[in-house]
This record gives sequence, C-alpha cells and structure tokens, in this order.
Amino acid sequence: MAQKGKRKIAAPKKSAKKKHSGKAAPAQEFVSLQEIVAKARRKLPRHLWNHLSGGADSETTLLRNRQALDSLALRQRVLVDVRNIDISTTLLGRRLASPVFLAPVGGWLADRFGSRMLCTIGSALTAVSMLGFSRLGADSSQVAVMAPLMLLGLGWAFFQSPNLSGMFSAVEPRHVGAVSGLSLTSANVANAMGVAVGSVLFIRWLKFYGLTDAGVPPYTEWGQAPEIFIRSFQNSWLVIALLAACAIVTSVMRGKDRRSKGTDW
Repeated sequence: MAQKGKRKIAAPKKSAKKKHSGKAAPAQEFVSLQEIVAKARRKLPRHLWNHLSGGADSETTLLRNRQALDSLALRQRVLVDVRNIDISTTLLGRRLASPVFLAPVGGWLADRFGSRMLCTIGSALTAVSMLGFSRLGADSSQVAVMAPLMLLGLGWAFFQSPNLSGMFSAVEPRHVGAVSGLSLTSANVANAMGVAVGSVLFIRWLKFYGLTDAGVPPYTEWGQAPEIFIRSFQNSWLVIALLAACAIVTSVMRGKDRRSKGTDW
C-alpha cells in the first residue's frame, strides 16, 4: 500500500521591518506623555536631552513643578459633544489658539556648529564692543552709544548658550545639576570681579591724569574737569578690551567638541 505524501505547511513569512523615514512618530504610537519622554531620551543625543530635561542648581523647582502637576487629576467625561470646543485664551493682550506653549529654547547654533567656534565669535564681538566703548566721548551720538551695546548683547548671546551646552555635554547626566549650579555661581563671581576690576582701573587712570583727591567725586561734579574723567573712562574700556582679546585666544586654543553622537547612555 502506497504511503500517502505528507502535506507541507508553509512557514509564516516574516514581516519586513519598516525602514525609518525620518518623519515624526505618529500620535497613535504613544498612550501617555511618559512614553513620549522615554522615547525622546532614547532618540536625542545626550547633550540635547540634558539641556531640555534638566533644571537649574539642585533642580528643586523642577521637582516641585512635577509634584504640582502630579497632584492634579483630569475628570473623565464621556459622550460629550466636543465639536465646538474652544481652548483659546488671551495672554498679554494677544489671542492664543492654545493655553500651552513652549518657552524660548536656545542652543540651535551650538548644536549645529559646535561650541568652540561660536564662543570665539562671541568673544570677538565682545572685544569689538569694548573698543567701541573706549571711543565714546562727550560729543558721541546716540548711534555711537547704541552700536557697542548691541554688539555686546550679540556677543554674549553667541558665547553663553554654546558655552553652557559644552559644559553640560562634558559630564554624565547625574552631574548636570552640579554643573548648572557651578555655571551660575561662576557667572555671579565673574560679574562681581568685572565691576571690581573696572572700578580699580577707573580710579587708577583718574590718579594718572592728575586727580589727587582721596576719593572720586560724585558724577554731578565731573563737569568741572570733564577731560580727566572721559580719558579715564576710555582707557579703562581699552584695557578691558585687551582682556577680552585674551578670551578670544583661549577660546581658539581649546580642544574640539567631544559630543556623544549616539544614544546608548
């Protein structure tokens, strides 16, 4: 008796993996905000995640904000007509389509070009603004005063964000709070030292040009000898501009950015 042939059962075909098109993930992929945060942490480079998710100093305010949001609960309402819902609101006299919006987030240029180049450009603009201050006199126009101020603000904008980005990307996530506090403390100390150095320079130049009094007279009396005060003011800014030029050199000489390109951290 002939043996009947066994029927072959075809193995199920493996579904081909979908290639990532680079587009944003659809909203159906997520059920909660926590899932969005978890995927963002896996996808974003470490320095971007630290910048967006971290807080200042010990992150106490960030923790309290999280606790305040967690203490609220949304009341579920079903079978409600939502075709004509209006969630717009008014802020500072302007109508907004939604009451939720993001605060300004800087650092795009630093992420694109790296921190060294932008910090160098910022230092150069700051030095140029200091030279502009050193050229001011009693007959300077408003434009002559505004131009150095604008350059100073632009230079600080170029310097601050990439410098912070470089600091945050150089440490592990558990140290971001300490770096944030250190950067804030350093900025406050630098501001105090800048005021002190500027005051000492101004007083020294006043004595150099012949002011022999024990103290600096109030500014209402500077009109009695304007030449001394103007020249002392100009030379003080000139010395500060030279110090800013040193910052350009140190920024150029520092090493290249070493950022984590992957997300395995």
